[in-house]
Amino acid sequence: MSQSSRTSRLGLYIPFALAGLVIVLHAAYWFFVSGQIRAGAESWIEEQREAGYTIVHEGLGVGGYPFRFTVRLDQPGIEAPLQDGGWSVDLERLAGSAQFYNLNHWVLTPVGPAIVEVPDTSEPLRLRLETEAARLSIRSSGGATTRLGASLTALDIVSESGPRPSVQRIDQLDVSGLVTDEDVLFAALMGEGIVLAEGELDPEISGTFGETIDRVQLNASMSAFGALIQSGDPANWRQAGGAINIEGAGLVWGPADLFGDGELSLDDNLMAEGRLSIGVIDPETLITALVDGALVQENQGEALRLAALMAPRREGRITLPLHLRDGGVYFGPARLGSFATSAPGEAE
Repeated sequence: MSQSSRTSRLGLYIPFALAGLVIVLHAAYWFFVSGQIRAGAESWIEEQREAGYTIVHEGLGVGGYPFRFTVRLDQPGIEAPLQDGGWSVDLERLAGSAQFYNLNHWVLTPVGPAIVEVPDTSEPLRLRLETEAARLSIRSSGGATTRLGASLTALDIVSESGPRPSVQRIDQLDVSGLVTDEDVLFAALMGEGIVLAEGELDPEISGTFGETIDRVQLNASMSAFGALIQSGDPANWRQAGGAINIEGAGLVWGPADLFGDGELSLDDNLMAEGRLSIGVIDPETLITALVDGALVQENQGEALRLAALMAPRREGRITLPLHLRDGGVYFGPARLGSFATSAPGEAE
């Protein structure tokens, strides 16, 4: 065999040899990192136990070779200490996956119904949460979480004991959040098909708007987020200068098709205060529904109609102010209700 023939055949073998080397190196990398991930998960669980949390499971494993890492917990349960609320969550299974080339982005997927318990002075609240699909996205950088996101499809909320939840079902819920170095939380929320519990609303409200909210959306930022999350005390958040800047909020509920922006904070009594600019596509339909449902008085309805005629129009909507002050809610010149004891429709 000539030298050129042997060289030519060797050239055919080199790509296969390199591919085999890459496979071996990737396998070594995967098994090494999977061991590190398992050790890290076990270490995190021990740290939470030392902090007072009770964490149990019936098996912890790492799989997903060759393209991802998947940490799986069978029958996991976590219970917080009393100083952190004393709540607990139990699942059939919880899996967390990341691509092998990006360990800074994990997607958590619960399997089976979640049983959530919250202690109460009268009767403990026990909820059963079931979804067709659920996932939680966690992005991190430098060991710190930088972005969170959650998506739930066909979420059913059933109370097995304790107070009945205000919401029974949500067809679709998408939530995302980002905390900046300036201690500002940017959050976005979109919910569709929100079914409220029967009898939860006053008859006037349910008769006017119905018991299913078609769509709600929110894009907002919260300053002084750390002051709230560290203590859970809204008074501390207010003292730190906390405020919520609403860059876009929408509501489609019966005759209401609204979109608005503005800023909210807390007053001295820790009640919401602020001003929103509310855009209304069909003000006449909304005002008529408010009057017919006795949510505003007839004279207030006429004042609203006059305000609507004089209000500026942008992008096909008229814009009216919504004020929250002194525990009251004011839509244009009409008072819709109160956070305190005033009845809906009371004159300003």
